[in-house]
Amino acid sequence: MITAADAVLHAADPSVAMWAETNFFAFSAPELDLNGHVYCLFRPNQSVCLTTVAINDRWCKTPWDANYVDLSMHVPMGENFDLRNYSLDSGVSVRCIEPVMKYEVAYDDGAGTKLAFQFDALSPGYDIHDPEMDPTVAAQAEGSDYAWGTAYNGHYDQTGYTEGELTVDGRTVSIRCIATRDHSWGPRRERHPSTLSWMNGAICATETPDRNPDLVFHALCDFDDSTGGADIRFTHGYVIEHDKLIGLSGGSAKTRRDGFQPVEVDLELQAPDGRTWNLHGEARNAFPWQAWPNVTGFNSLMRWTREGRTGYGEIYDFYGLQRLNQLAAPRPIPRAGG
Repeated sequence: MITAADAVLHAADPSVAMWAETNFFAFSAPELDLNGHVYCLFRPNQSVCLTTVAINDRWCKTPWDANYVDLSMHVPMGENFDLRNYSLDSGVSVRCIEPVMKYEVAYDDGAGTKLAFQFDALSPGYDIHDPEMDPTVAAQAEGSDYAWGTAYNGHYDQTGYTEGELTVDGRTVSIRCIATRDHSWGPRRERHPSTLSWMNGAICATETPDRNPDLVFHALCDFDDSTGGADIRFTHGYVIEHDKLIGLSGGSAKTRRDGFQPVEVDLELQAPDGRTWNLHGEARNAFPWQAWPNVTGFNSLMRWTREGRTGYGEIYDFYGLQRLNQLAAPRPIPRAGG
């Protein structure tokens, strides 16, 4: 169960130098095919963190094709660090207004790119390790212990209404969307041998997202990259329907890719009582996010459709860099004069 105590840093095992705690906040302007995020990965045993800020409305093959990316390493956490209220040298600041439920997020690079928005949760944090909340844990279904190695030893996802504005490329853009944030803690190496498909969306009665979506979903999945990553296996997730949070018991998906980038998804989600939700998603942009050393998350803003209604959300499909090296099957570099 996620409580107000989870708004602060969790006790880090002092013997684990690579212990990590994360904060992730997504945002979008769906009408512009634009999305982005503010992400912090803290290493409390080293008193430093990594931060990334990304903004994109394009089809990108490389990070530098995007509108804006700022990746900062070894940012000092400073003394008496408080996860409920921090401002970092990278320009990222986060203030908790109501523990776990309401946050203000801001960024300013001092060179013209800046953003500020408020996240208001639509439901409590969804604890993937709580059998009272997560049916796959309660049933001990195959794969239900999935925690991305130990990186998700503690983890929750949470959907909320996000509103604010950003300035990028000399223009100011309004942010008004349903977005999902997450928070994780545990030992996290900089090499990841497993895959993760982190996807979500909100179907609304109107094209412009509001605070009362008809349907919200979020799913954590994995996939077999050796077969092209088409078949997606559900591990944890939820829907919010008629303001009720429902833990999911299963699901499946088919993902069509351009290389490693997801571009189209057919998704089925299942509740313990037999209800199902079927959605079709099409990518509106593409961005290979260098999430942290040795890990790339192929991100797309998705336009989801269900029963004649539409909505938006995101996919991040994560691969370890060394695995991408193998899958890319590079040719030998020719020798000079050869």
